[in-house]
Amino acid sequence: MSRVVARRIIALVIGASAACSNPDDGLFTPPAIVPIEEGERFRLTVNPGPDVVRGFTADGRVLYRSQGLAGFGEGWRLLSIDPQVGVAREEAGIYRAALRTDSVTALRFGPDRRVLATWNRGVRTIHGCGEPAPDPSWVVAVSFYRLAPFDGIPLASVPKWSLTTPSFSAPATPNIRVRITPAEGEVRSRGVNPYGPVLSRTDGSSTFVSDGEVVWQIDMEDVTSVPVPIGPGSFPALSPDGISLAASIPVGVDSVSTFVTVPAGLGSCTQETVEISAAGWQTVIYDLASGTSVPLAAGLEPVYDPAGGRLLVRRAGGFYWIDLAAGTETLVSGTFGGYAPSVSPDGEWIAFSSENVGGGHDVYLVRSD
Repeated sequence: MSRVVARRIIALVIGASAACSNPDDGLFTPPAIVPIEEGERFRLTVNPGPDVVRGFTADGRVLYRSQGLAGFGEGWRLLSIDPQVGVAREEAGIYRAALRTDSVTALRFGPDRRVLATWNRGVRTIHGCGEPAPDPSWVVAVSFYRLAPFDGIPLASVPKWSLTTPSFSAPATPNIRVRITPAEGEVRSRGVNPYGPVLSRTDGSSTFVSDGEVVWQIDMEDVTSVPVPIGPGSFPALSPDGISLAASIPVGVDSVSTFVTVPAGLGSCTQETVEISAAGWQTVIYDLASGTSVPLAAGLEPVYDPAGGRLLVRRAGGFYWIDLAAGTETLVSGTFGGYAPSVSPDGEWIAFSSENVGGGHDVYLVRSD
């Protein structure tokens, strides 16, 4: 497909509809225009807030969430862009109630179901002196909903699973708070999705999710089932044959302490906050049958090619295809500064987010090769 033809058929979603006060509102069709061609890539959005890719639907529409649209304030929503016929529509439907919260949201499609994941993180706050209390500001609560393959059922009526990331507060030192994992840092800086879900390719009866540090397998047929740990990692990705799972593990983990003095009665006290960061990321491959893992390459946010045989990873210089058999690497042109990549079901396109020259973050599309 030539770039000229692509410019004519790819729809662009901009602006916003009126604010919705009813969480059970229906679907709508937003306006669409021709995308902006920027070198080897096409810019799909021009919204004032960050637009972060959430993946492709089974029929090839690009899902993304947008922050700060007029009428929606700081809420989040999911839209789809169909790069083939130019139809754009909202995918989340009545599940807007879950999207309106201060959360980053993902929607994944299986053979006969959809899985919605939402996660919320507290605002960094200063606590007074005294005995440490539960500190929700350092906890990321991840929820998974098994949706029907159609809209029309209230979110409160669908099966739900919950995970809470580990949180640490030193009991011997009341004024120390520790909680920023490398995965959470990626969420705060880019709005990416390190948690999942990743539906199994066979019947969608299970899903792989991460709590930001460990990848788990969850039985989507039973809300009382106990999650099974796969191993360390964030950004889970399942191979097309369902045999292997890729995940990213932080390397060079370090911590930095900051001190803040807060009033305490007639005096004051000092609170120490320890922030955990990572020097880089390593993508590993888990063999789901044996439970063993092998390191693959530097990078994070792995995405499998639907045709198999290679894996896409993100680095500072752009996206790289890693040949799983030969180990060779190929840079994807036009992806410098990109993040949140997703590959279309036919393997032809890579949708991703990137900062534009004006400082905003928009959705872009490039050829996969």
